[in-house]
Amino acid sequence: MNAFWSIDDLDLDDPLNGDIWSDSPREQDRIQPYTDDWKVGAVGAQQAMRHPYRLPWVPDPVGLDWRSRDALFIFGSAYGPFIGGSSRPHELSPADYACNSSGEFLRHFLKRVLISRPYYARIAEIASSVVRSCRLLATVDLCRVAFVRRDDRRDTGGDKIARSAPRLFSEFVESTQATDWLWRRVAGSQASALVALGTVAEHGVLRLFARHLQNARIRDSQDATIQFSAMSDNFRWPLRYAHNRRHLRDREHSTPPPYWEIDGELGGNSRRWRLAVVPHPTGAWARKGAYSEIAAKTVYVQNEPA
Repeated sequence: MNAFWSIDDLDLDDPLNGDIWSDSPREQDRIQPYTDDWKVGAVGAQQAMRHPYRLPWVPDPVGLDWRSRDALFIFGSAYGPFIGGSSRPHELSPADYACNSSGEFLRHFLKRVLISRPYYARIAEIASSVVRSCRLLATVDLCRVAFVRRDDRRDTGGDKIARSAPRLFSEFVESTQATDWLWRRVAGSQASALVALGTVAEHGVLRLFARHLQNARIRDSQDATIQFSAMSDNFRWPLRYAHNRRHLRDREHSTPPPYWEIDGELGGNSRRWRLAVVPHPTGAWARKGAYSEIAAKTVYVQNEPA
């Protein structure tokens, strides 16, 4: 569904993306320095593995109307490997990545990655069930680097890599700077409809709200006894479900699908969000039936005025 992604509908001048682009190399150096001696099997940010380039973190592909109450947020856990040679399809070369601005980068990212990779085609399918174009979509990965295991031919990524190094992954998501950027993105929008791609993204998003929303109350839409509370400073959260009574495969048997209700105060105002959890687009279950689209519609319909 390439028509869903349009450069004309993306916000190429987003100030938060400008901050991520300019300041993330310092945060990368603090967490895991750029070096030229990465060994096969090492885990970390692909951006730091492309010596002599010091590549910034990925700015969020957000539509021009991402601040609208009618917008949809889709959260991933981390970017997969997409920084390769110039001859590799669906990848950016380090030279193309090393742009002068976040907006210039997003132009390259759309042409080589967003409109060509099956992962983003699946995101487009889910999002287009409720919004007309990417103008009303905020695509946000909790970990804004390509979190990979180094290989001499092609790096590997995915939630299994995040789970193999939970302390490092958690640092990329929950450092003071990283979590500030994530919360600024959420708090900067009036949108209340959220979708998490997989259980790592689910747990990370709920931790973000629990740690930053005042008087946060997070509970299941169908069973008020299922409530979420974050374990503070515990880096092993990527290895666990957000709640042991809400596993992903259990959700498909409920009609309508259960979702998380998130209530609290933001800037002195009461706010409510609804978070649907759907299979990761790369998983075997992702294309079985229309569960993901149904779940997105369930939380988005609730966003419309009565």
